[in-house]
Amino acid sequence: MPTSLGIFRGASSRRLHLFLMTLAMGVLALLLSGCGELSTTTEVNADGSGIERFSVKINSGDMEKVQGGVETIESVVNEKNPGGFTFDGGDKDSEGNTIVKVSLAFDSPDDYAAKAKTALEASGITETPEVIFEPPKPPFTTGVTFARSFGDEELVRWISQGVMDASQEEKNYEASEMMNETSTKVVSNGKELETTYLESDIAMNAWSDSEKLTFDDVTVETAAFDDPSEKKFKRTIHYTLSRETYRKASEDFDKFFESAVPEGGELKAASATENVWTVSFPAGSPEEISKWTDTALASKGSEFSVSDPTPGEDPFVLTTSVVSNMECTVACSEGGLQQTINLGTTEADAAMIPVGPEPYSVSRSLSLTAAKIDVQINRDGGGKLEAKYSLSEADDALITEATMTKLLGGDASRKVEDGTATYTVTISGKDSSEFTSALAKAGYGEQGEPPAVTVVENPSEHKKYLVDLDMHFPEALSEHLPQNSSWTIKGDGIAPTAVLDSSNGTSSMADDAITVKSDGGSYLILSFAAERRGLDPIEIFGIAAVIGVALLVIAGTVLAIVYRNKLKNLFNRPAATA
Repeated sequence: MPTSLGIFRGASSRRLHLFLMTLAMGVLALLLSGCGELSTTTEVNADGSGIERFSVKINSGDMEKVQGGVETIESVVNEKNPGGFTFDGGDKDSEGNTIVKVSLAFDSPDDYAAKAKTALEASGITETPEVIFEPPKPPFTTGVTFARSFGDEELVRWISQGVMDASQEEKNYEASEMMNETSTKVVSNGKELETTYLESDIAMNAWSDSEKLTFDDVTVETAAFDDPSEKKFKRTIHYTLSRETYRKASEDFDKFFESAVPEGGELKAASATENVWTVSFPAGSPEEISKWTDTALASKGSEFSVSDPTPGEDPFVLTTSVVSNMECTVACSEGGLQQTINLGTTEADAAMIPVGPEPYSVSRSLSLTAAKIDVQINRDGGGKLEAKYSLSEADDALITEATMTKLLGGDASRKVEDGTATYTVTISGKDSSEFTSALAKAGYGEQGEPPAVTVVENPSEHKKYLVDLDMHFPEALSEHLPQNSSWTIKGDGIAPTAVLDSSNGTSSMADDAITVKSDGGSYLILSFAAERRGLDPIEIFGIAAVIGVALLVIAGTVLAIVYRNKLKNLFNRPAATA
């Protein structure tokens, strides 16, 4: 806001003061007649400087009542001048009316508002004046707009007020009634501006010869660049512009698009049949993104900041506070600005957020990139489960190794390779009871229910088995599984021969193994037929016994051959004589 200027008043002697009191009576009679016709012309230059010229027309009959004529009015003006005004003399027109002229020069809109403030204060008006000057802003405006929050009569009311203060007679009138505005003009570059409407928080008189050319729609897309933890971002702005509007200022629009591209950025111009231009920023810090956005939207004061992500109860869900504020009143049509932000690594992570200075919370759900479980089942329902869970190294850093290890169990191992962190969990049990108990403890049941692993030999077919499995991924991971999660089931002493029922995903068999792709599901319900492979303990004992006997026979035979001569001599030895 413009600062208040002091009210400058010329020093006067007591004699001058008495003289002015006498003169005021004549001027007061003139003003009370209501015949002071005020007309003004404000000339505004390209840089916002200018001059306002006031002209008061007084008819000859009223002028005769002013003792001393124009010189008297000049003395009153000079004595009461609050500062900045110049008395430019008085002339008579062809009809004998007196034209009194006063002017107010200003160096800028702020200077104009400051001088107006002192003039209004001299008249007892306390509202802070505002002056707006909008020069041409190619390609968006082609002319100028000038506006002010006060009227011309208010600006020179201090003259009437000064006369009233000098009068000793009873006052049954207001100073605002002593001068009638008859004509108000604003001129820029030699052209008279038209009265118009200016959207503002306060009432303003406005004049303009400007035509506004705007984009039909502007979409701002902001995304984290590579590793979100590096706090680098890329921003892309899509401008929708009708061909009709573009043709009105095509050269200026082309220059604007070129200037909107920062070093390292890219411009994709619309083809002859398209109406969308795209400017892509290079990766930059939030401060750089804000600066580049101001240029790309012909605005000031853009803000962009992103807080560190904070995990909630679900460590895979991160909440980030985002401020993304930008102003587009010059370049955009009303309601024509919208934006999205993507703090993740896929298009699904993009979120529409409002434009404004208030922080906005953006939630991002992380996902595993791979989830693969290998299960081995023996004839007693025991076996081993080995699970491998993978996620990007960047997401792993956000969740933290400690949290992942806690979710998967204290014995989970971690390996990082090619930007991917993989956690491996192994669970085993010798029979169904021990195996399912270990699985339940590790969270592979459903909502507290233990998993099921049953192996039953088919009573009608020897060495044939029916196997039923009911397992679930750990609940903490169930909402964050990839689409390609899978289960592979193999036998230990048995081999799958046919899938009887698969309630989740698609199953296939190959090389004595069943693979179930869960298509994003979080559980495995599978029934399959199997046949025995290998030997049971009794068979192994029998075979071992037979082999043992055979080995004994072979050993005896070998010994007999080796010691055959001795044996022969032993059996052929003559009997002893008595």
